[in-house]
Amino acid sequence: MEAKTTRRVTLREGQKGERRPMTLGITVQNVSFYEFANRVRIKGQIYAGPEDIICIGKFHTLNLEPGQTVRITKEVWYDHLVERIKKSVQAGQGYQILVIPIDAGDAIVALLSNYSQTIIARVHENLPGKRYGKQAWEQELEHFFASVAKVVEENLATYEIRLIMVAGPGFTKGRFAEYLQQHVAGARDKVSTESATSAEDSAINEVLRKGSLHALQQDQRVVYETDLMEEIMRRIGKDEPTIAIGLAEATRASQMGAIETFLISDVKFRESRGDDRSNLENLLKDIETGGGKIEIVSSLHPSGEQLLKMGGYIALLRFRVDYSS
Repeated sequence: MEAKTTRRVTLREGQKGERRPMTLGITVQNVSFYEFANRVRIKGQIYAGPEDIICIGKFHTLNLEPGQTVRITKEVWYDHLVERIKKSVQAGQGYQILVIPIDAGDAIVALLSNYSQTIIARVHENLPGKRYGKQAWEQELEHFFASVAKVVEENLATYEIRLIMVAGPGFTKGRFAEYLQQHVAGARDKVSTESATSAEDSAINEVLRKGSLHALQQDQRVVYETDLMEEIMRRIGKDEPTIAIGLAEATRASQMGAIETFLISDVKFRESRGDDRSNLENLLKDIETGGGKIEIVSSLHPSGEQLLKMGGYIALLRFRVDYSS
């Protein structure tokens, strides 16, 4: 990989040195993504650069931000990697969705990006019982709404929020949706409501499964990945034989041309090294050759976490495969 960067250069022994701009090529060894900083840190050994001021073979970390130009060289570009890059480009500038499960006195504000789901705030307020008077209860509810709305306002100022989905079991969601539209600039045309059984974390997954979110945000990657895991759990629940779990079963299914869609956890993909990575890449190539789709699933949302807990490799099959033969 080659990119513009800065590196501290010391020309004379004993001097502190200074940071100088330059273009370096590094052999990548480690990649870290910091979503809320909008930055990717890539560490590796230098193989190219101005040799009069840097040492080839030393380590360097590139800090990449949106809009920065890089050159990536790989021995083999597999179709699934190229397709993933194309889809990321098509997704635009990385819009987000706010999902807000809410009930009287309790709310969660979650941020859904194209590949992740993060709870950014939990708001709790003890509302007085209605026996203390409707006026006092309404005042405290208004104060509670204001606290949640402040979090929404901060995120509208920070991120490109395309949709604010307010969810919950009762009337509170509708009241809060109206409050947002009336009191938060920029929220009026973005607010929608959806029923959920609670105002807890599980309500976020409920919303992801709802048709309204699909209709509004069909290109949201996290929704698509949640759908895939829902289909896997449906087949497992009905004891359907068109599932392959783990690399051994997936390899056998691939040899039979049975894989329709192969899900791999991004953690497993990143952490594979040496022979394990080589074997995995060979499997992915075979799946592509057989007309199967490969989906690298983000572990930054509950469905991705679920896939990782199940071993990180699951395939949806076109037909049943006998693993005993």
